[in-house]
Amino acid sequence: MRAKIAIAFLSISLLTSFGLASNQAFGDGSVDQSQEAFDDNRSPVVDWSQSFIPTKDNLIGVDLFFDGPSGGCPCSESYKLEIREGTLGGTVVGTSGTEQIDLTGTFQDSKEVHFHFPVTVQLTPGTTYFIKIILTDGPGDYKIVVSDGDAYDDGVAHEQGVEKFEDLFFRTYFEEPEPPVVGGEFLPIDTTSLLVAGAQMNAAWMIPVIVSGIGIAIVIARKF
Repeated sequence: MRAKIAIAFLSISLLTSFGLASNQAFGDGSVDQSQEAFDDNRSPVVDWSQSFIPTKDNLIGVDLFFDGPSGGCPCSESYKLEIREGTLGGTVVGTSGTEQIDLTGTFQDSKEVHFHFPVTVQLTPGTTYFIKIILTDGPGDYKIVVSDGDAYDDGVAHEQGVEKFEDLFFRTYFEEPEPPVVGGEFLPIDTTSLLVAGAQMNAAWMIPVIVSGIGIAIVIARKF
């Protein structure tokens, strides 16, 4: 029994080493631009937008901070975001998924909301872009959280297209490029050719690796 366990463990180790049992998960990227002061709020949300200048060439997510309506509800509203290039009325280069937000409007009832972009938005670093908030469902009574004064150097909040001396609370996220493969190109391997005894190998250079693994397994089996 111990010999079988040892052999199974060795097989899994070999497969993992060559990427056959790998299942790496990725998050929603890293923060590029941000302004995280929250001193006041403004309404209605749909009148407000925020300009920013990215240093990265893509965008996959945005955070905003919402407050509930004055007087309380409870109520639910749904929003999505558009990324527009150059000006507030410029070309829409990306649209987020819709997020439902549930706030009661009671004192200090607020929420950070993350908007994910299902299709990566391609950006030009150094170019101005706008985050435009779109109401998709609900009365539109929520408020958006802003800074007290101009807290972000590379952009500004706009109310109905007019620049204001304040900024929205926001973060933009970009997708990190995959690290380069060290030592050459990663070659795909047919798992069947590795697991079925006597099957033809995908690449001749794999034979010494498999033979070495079998030798180690035999030594372990004899030991136990």
